[in-house]
Amino acid sequence: MRFDLDQRRAELSVGEFSRFTLGPHDPGEGLQGIWRAQLGTHWHQELRRQVTAEHPDATFEVALDGEWLHRGWRLALTGRIDQLVPAPVSNVLRYKPGEVAPAPALTLREIKTVLRPLPADEHELRAAHPDYFIQAATYLRLRRVADPSVTLRAELLFIEAGSGLAQTVTLTPADEAACVAQIERVIEFLDLRLRARQRLAALSFQPAFPSPRPGQESTLTDLTSAFEGTPVTLFEAPTGFGKTGVLLEFALGQLQRGHFDRVLYLTSKSTGQLQVVRQISAMTATPDGGAAVAVWHVRNKAEHCINSTFHCVSESCAHLADVEARWPNSGLARFYRIEGHARDLETLRTAGREARICPYEITRASLAFNEVWIGDYNYVFSPGSSGLFFNQPGFEAARTLLLIDEAHNLPSRVADAWSPTVHAGAARALLAELDHIGAAAPLIRAWESYTLFLSALLPVDQLDNALESDLLDTLEKIADHLAAQPVDYAALGPDFSAQLWRVGELIGWLKDTRLKKLLWCPRESELAFTCFDASTAIGETLRSFGGVVLASATLTP
Repeated sequence: MRFDLDQRRAELSVGEFSRFTLGPHDPGEGLQGIWRAQLGTHWHQELRRQVTAEHPDATFEVALDGEWLHRGWRLALTGRIDQLVPAPVSNVLRYKPGEVAPAPALTLREIKTVLRPLPADEHELRAAHPDYFIQAATYLRLRRVADPSVTLRAELLFIEAGSGLAQTVTLTPADEAACVAQIERVIEFLDLRLRARQRLAALSFQPAFPSPRPGQESTLTDLTSAFEGTPVTLFEAPTGFGKTGVLLEFALGQLQRGHFDRVLYLTSKSTGQLQVVRQISAMTATPDGGAAVAVWHVRNKAEHCINSTFHCVSESCAHLADVEARWPNSGLARFYRIEGHARDLETLRTAGREARICPYEITRASLAFNEVWIGDYNYVFSPGSSGLFFNQPGFEAARTLLLIDEAHNLPSRVADAWSPTVHAGAARALLAELDHIGAAAPLIRAWESYTLFLSALLPVDQLDNALESDLLDTLEKIADHLAAQPVDYAALGPDFSAQLWRVGELIGWLKDTRLKKLLWCPRESELAFTCFDASTAIGETLRSFGGVVLASATLTP
């Protein structure tokens, strides 16, 4: 989504619009999503041939766009409907000479590939895929505005991914009402973002220090001058100099002048993050006890957890089960609707217990409405954690100021994030557990091949290229089977599930050409995926931001 708050206008694709939510949501389907997309392309092509044979005048992948004015906002939507199928002549009502011919009829058809067996209960399909119905209803609304003279109907054609069995569900007025409700969700988000902009326009704050310490007299001016000359600035000052205060005063000034929409403050130590929270709260405190800027301290997922076992699978966690459906009535939207609401970790955990909703979902849902995000390097530089920041609605790295404290730790921390190690013993234990829970035979055979591969490894400084190729092939087979026939992760438990989830990460590591890396065996039956230089990946990430300051007491040598 791209939006211009001054013009009160937002641009988004129909897919983005249909998936938009202010509350918890599925961050993605990973390997299942990739596999299903591939099969979806296959079935789209098959159906296109069938429809063309029956309806030669049907059209496919038709662009639809339009603007809707709603509560003072303009929403510009663009998308492509899968099929436009004119009604056959035999289906058009006959009329007598002199009567007005009926309006031409047209069916808008959107095709969706699903993993569940078909046919399925229509109510279950609506509950499982509400965004699909909103998407189809949006296309219907766009096409109706473009040509009101045409009689329109819309339908979703569900395809069972493995077999190709199909089920058609016709849209109802209730689906169109859901589309209108979705517009309201987007408008609420835009209203809240406009409120944040207005808050920043009136931003006032206290200097970091009542009077400059020796050596600080011109630091803020020098930092600002250096930053204006280059988008990436290095700030070196000795320990105890007050770098945090200078950085925060600099960042608040940038927000105040409208140069950025948001500030990300990253540091590797939780104690350092708490210090930043305390200092910025003191600098931005208002007479009524509130704050002039919205700040969210992002703690790691495990710290949020209120379950007896840290295992993020909805089937084994009552705080995640049906969370999307339960969120609207939970009252937890107060964390982003009410300015100044407490958001410390204990408040989040208490609220989560009372609503029986995971506190981490409160953080994910609320983050977009805050101007300053404080957290660990991982939320920007780790492939497994960066989605929390980058997938937030309205987040644009180009409009974000990135501050990295203790920056001398960044290269090693990012390299460590890209350096997993796997062991044959752990793989062997998972193999037994897969057999125990009755996992699909093809998956068990593929994991057995992987286990045998690891078991045969001997200490070596670098794995042979042929073996590396065999490893990649084996991992991709496992990934294919995981996508085709999902595993009962709740039955597996957290440790075994983590091994399976890591498969995609290992495939990504082997294919990533940005990293300087080494695949080697430090001990028998142990394989180390070591990244010793992630500078290319770090540089690529830094260049995506509108401005960056890297601060440290020891930037040299």
